[in-house]
Amino acid sequence: MDRRFYIGFSISSFQTEGYYDNQDWYYFIKKGKLPEIDNANELWIKYENLIPILKDLYVNSFRFSIDWARIYPEMGKVNYSNLKRYVNFIKELKNNNIEPFITLWHYVNPMWFYNINAWENRENISYFIEFADLIISNLSKMDVKYFISFNEPLVYIFSSYIAGLWPPFKKYKDLDDIHLVVKVLSNIHRANEEIYKISKENDVNLIYIENITNIKTPFFISFYDIIKNSISLIFPRHIDFYGINYYGSFNNMKNIIESKPSFSLKLVSDILGDMKKPIFITENGINTDDEYLRTRYLKKYMYFFLKNREKYNIKGYFIWSLMDNYEWYNGYNAHFGILNRNLSKKDSYYELKYILNKNFNIS
Repeated sequence: MDRRFYIGFSISSFQTEGYYDNQDWYYFIKKGKLPEIDNANELWIKYENLIPILKDLYVNSFRFSIDWARIYPEMGKVNYSNLKRYVNFIKELKNNNIEPFITLWHYVNPMWFYNINAWENRENISYFIEFADLIISNLSKMDVKYFISFNEPLVYIFSSYIAGLWPPFKKYKDLDDIHLVVKVLSNIHRANEEIYKISKENDVNLIYIENITNIKTPFFISFYDIIKNSISLIFPRHIDFYGINYYGSFNNMKNIIESKPSFSLKLVSDILGDMKKPIFITENGINTDDEYLRTRYLKKYMYFFLKNREKYNIKGYFIWSLMDNYEWYNGYNAHFGILNRNLSKKDSYYELKYILNKNFNIS
């Protein structure tokens, strides 16, 4: 059993890599339906530049995603050159004692998958399972131990099929549309079940992530309410760890757009106390240009999660994000990083480095 406590940073491939081609998000960016992305942080050619930064920060783990569209640019066709690009980066992480946490799906689909109605069709999930099998079977041989099947399917479904802000831009209109919402979530859970079997065949751990940030929406519900009342339904049964993304509490949508979270530890405590499996805090951060506020926010939650890690069976804590990046519908108007887009250091970087070194340098 792995007894280490992991602490690190989280990013996703599409938000940071650049040099895009056939992803559904990139297609709609070029159509003008989403903010321009350019080449984001250019990590596709700069991944190795992160190694000395992560070492300087005294972290022992790093969560990032592998872009399905880069590995399968066409249906059934593997781009092994792109796979090797990820493999080389993972080798560098492992060589420097930084544990990779690999996210398999972080909202973005290959364009060919989008064209066959993506997660709306049950028969399509076999394509994602094929991709997951390729990644897990190869990376497990490199002693990669932790894989995340899905990142925040509820956020994806809300944004894509209820609010209609993300691909495929299907806005909820009446009760008939609920069938499509349920179908998408059911298909994702079915895919997760198959990926869990693959994870056991390869002796690795599977994490599934949802967001418990308390956001009051125009529909007078919140993700907190949904999670709190339906943990056994929202999280599939076939996982080893709950992945929790948490950004605080927002009184309304205006507050989240203006980046005004309240510090609510009771809300997150209530939910963590109901969890039946071990937990990773896979994202925690704040969108702000106020470096004092960023540091105060991260210190508050970091200390809370670490202080209570035994009480709630928390196995790791990841900050979102290492650098400012493309933030979906907000483009580059959101600033979660302790680095700028060009990887230069913000003021919060230095204080976070001090905190991590003095308090949480856990081997």
